[in-house]
Amino acid sequence: MKTEPELRKKIKTWVIVFIIGLVLSGVTAFPIETELAWLANHASVFQDLCMTG
Repeated sequence: MKTEPELRKKIKTWVIVFIIGLVLSGVTAFPIETELAWLANHASVFQDLCMTG
């Protein structure tokens, strides 16, 4: 059985990892609007690739 300080340290580590994961997922969500706008403006290029492939 682990002692209380060991458990606290482990929980604190996992909470920090979880928070970092949330921050990274939020940061990577920002470019989605720009990327989708670019994709919508260049959709014909991708349609041509699909037709020839």
